[in-house]
Amino acid sequence: MEQVKLKYHGGGCWQILYKDTQLLIDPGHYYYDGLKARTARNLTNINIICLTHMDFDHCNTLKFIPYYSEQIIIGLPEFKAKLPNKGLQPLVREMNPLKGPLLVSTPRQTPELILINHSQTMEIKNIKIKALKIFHGVRKWFPHTGYLITLGDLSIAHLGDGIKLEQEIKPDCLLINIGGIESNVTNAFKLVKKLSPSIVFPMHWTACPLFYKRPYKFKKIIETELNNIKVIIPDKKEIYNL
Repeated sequence: MEQVKLKYHGGGCWQILYKDTQLLIDPGHYYYDGLKARTARNLTNINIICLTHMDFDHCNTLKFIPYYSEQIIIGLPEFKAKLPNKGLQPLVREMNPLKGPLLVSTPRQTPELILINHSQTMEIKNIKIKALKIFHGVRKWFPHTGYLITLGDLSIAHLGDGIKLEQEIKPDCLLINIGGIESNVTNAFKLVKKLSPSIVFPMHWTACPLFYKRPYKFKKIIETELNNIKVIIPDKKEIYNL
């Protein structure tokens, strides 16, 4: 079986390497963590970029990723208004009435935006990508999706900032946010127990200093109560072979 490699860039950002394809999920950065601009500039030959939602800390370093003609972005139809799908044009993500735009990109050529709906599956470069219906915490009106990504015999689920999944999946590897109000250790444990993956990587816990101990608590409770599931607290210096 062809090996799948996984690298964590902080926040909700993950890079998946499979055969000759590189896939990136949620390239964003905030003060505390995430994909930094200098790192993004070195991510050459990224084939597929998946966006779970349009919060700036999940997409604001997209503009620094080197573009080439075969690159595509995958996202919900609601993302289209905020993400140009062709040509050269500025991109404004979020507005703050007191401070103005939180993010304004410099003009750059952008990849084609491929729209995907919840529960839809598409196959690109022998990788199957399914959009999952999952709410963004308490903001149930906010356009948000997760992804189930199947690479050969291995499946990886990235749930964005969500914790309340609306459909049944059985991933081998789960990437789950434990750094939110609803995305806490207790709710994450319940979802892990339900989905029963082989490996779990917690993510996105550095938004608040109060959450810094969450991954260790999460690892302890999962491996104590669900001893058939392995929890790996990701290190940005490591590449994980799945």
